[in-house]
Amino acid sequence: MPTIKSRSPWVWLTAIAIAALCLRIYQLSQRTFYWDDLVIPARFRDTGFTDFFQSYDGHVMPGAIGIQVLADAIAPLNFVFPACVIVVMTAATYGFFAAALTRLFPQQESRDLRGLYTLTFVALTFSPFLMTASGWWSAALNSLGWQLGFAVTLWCASIAVNSPPRLVWPSVVASIAVLGALTLSEKSLSIVPLVAFTVWITHRRINWLFWLGPLALSIAWAFVVFSNTTVFRSDSPQNLMDFLPETLGKAVIPGMLGGPWVWERWTPSQAFASPPTWLLILAVVVAAVLVIGWVFRRPRRGAELVVSLAFFMVLMWVLGNARTGPGAADLLTRTLHYYAEWWTLSVLILAAGTYRWPSSRRHLPHLRIVLAILLAVSSTITTVSWVSAWKDDPTGDYLANLQRSLDQTQEPILDQPVPLEVLTPLMHPYNTIYSVTGKEKENLTTRPQVIDVQGNVVPAAVLPAARTEHGDAEQCGIRVQSGQWKIVKIDNPLPFGLWVWELNAVASTPGTTMTITTPNGLETAEQTRSRAVTVPVSTDLQPEWVSVHGGGGTIMVEVHGRDDNAHVCLGAGNIGPMVPQG
Repeated sequence: MPTIKSRSPWVWLTAIAIAALCLRIYQLSQRTFYWDDLVIPARFRDTGFTDFFQSYDGHVMPGAIGIQVLADAIAPLNFVFPACVIVVMTAATYGFFAAALTRLFPQQESRDLRGLYTLTFVALTFSPFLMTASGWWSAALNSLGWQLGFAVTLWCASIAVNSPPRLVWPSVVASIAVLGALTLSEKSLSIVPLVAFTVWITHRRINWLFWLGPLALSIAWAFVVFSNTTVFRSDSPQNLMDFLPETLGKAVIPGMLGGPWVWERWTPSQAFASPPTWLLILAVVVAAVLVIGWVFRRPRRGAELVVSLAFFMVLMWVLGNARTGPGAADLLTRTLHYYAEWWTLSVLILAAGTYRWPSSRRHLPHLRIVLAILLAVSSTITTVSWVSAWKDDPTGDYLANLQRSLDQTQEPILDQPVPLEVLTPLMHPYNTIYSVTGKEKENLTTRPQVIDVQGNVVPAAVLPAARTEHGDAEQCGIRVQSGQWKIVKIDNPLPFGLWVWELNAVASTPGTTMTITTPNGLETAEQTRSRAVTVPVSTDLQPEWVSVHGGGGTIMVEVHGRDDNAHVCLGAGNIGPMVPQG
């Protein structure tokens, strides 16, 4: 009869990984780009590599930015490519976690570890915390970067601690994994201490030579992070502790049991946990019974949970420093992806404590298998309901139609903001159709058209918010000679924004251009010039429509012709937003 030790865990671990991966593929098949997925390529696609090291929303992640910019260049606005990358990273993470578990907790003749392997692996792979982080491109790169780096480092550390002579190649591989993870998320600074602690629980020793490379890289990267962001030293962090009871009750504790099962989403926000009261109470009771029971069976295990609690509080503190917007914190803390790293650590600490201090009381060999099945079912329900919460998201259809419209239209279309449901004005100037698509911007058209909320081209007209002066030059209006400039007054000062000017102008000679700016007292001349738009002026008197960036009560026009005798005659015209006709 075969011994327990000879029974390979890989068969059921592979089955679990395949099931979890199929669930992730289903989730991604229902998703598209969201928020930062569009803003990051728009902001960095035309910058240099060194700019990738700049802080973005409190994050220093040059690797993640580089991958997104590359994906945008290969397959612009095509979510299939990012989804494939997410699936590959997820599969690799699952594989290395499975390998790490079998190395970290080797099977013994006297113990059947199938239940421990199964429950631990299900908790890692079906995790609702990681599920929410995998639902869009930029968040997945951050979270999976940490998860994959952690899994590879744990696998290498498990090899090194069990085979001390084999230190060189595991240390090199771990160093590469840590460096890659660091470029994807600054949270990866936590990988080395957390993996070292996890290994120490089970083996009570540390191979310092193994950790020299990963530790040196982490210290060096910490200088990069702290020199490029102020997120860790904010003067006014949001006090998320005020929302701690709601965070634990509605998000964290239900997530531990595969919840929260029910989500709410207010366009264009993320989906946030919103379990009904009875489920919330049930989750708290069940989680308390399981944790207390686990500690009660071997009280020495309880000390390891201090590290889990400390890491959770650190994450909350960093989150409070990074997100200081008033009124948003209560919903912010109910988006589960912020806790994916904490959950992975906690699961492995629980598994390590169970392995290190097995219960001396009567064993329940099938309890862990039952808990694993229930956790997988609960997590599946949560994933399906999360996908359902996004069913009214118009982003995918809009982006597909937008791409097609810009490719097929014969007339230039002026730049305009994308719908609020796709990106809010808070993302200006990266919330416009040409920023999102990466196509060359058009500033002048002879046929007014706009992209509607479905992403289709429709006829348009300027909605008059103001009108420029007519001028007093006989049969010319405002005359501007080549090489000169003039200030054109607006009868109703405009707030700062993206406007369209119905331009009634004619040039005396071909090849004449006009540069348009909106000077104001709130900006430097350099800032004003950075928004300047230069357009050709026709020698035929016909209306044209031109983009005007900025605001205020004046427009400055500069004329440049082939000779000093060239000039432009400028008549009055409406200025305002371009809107669909009728």
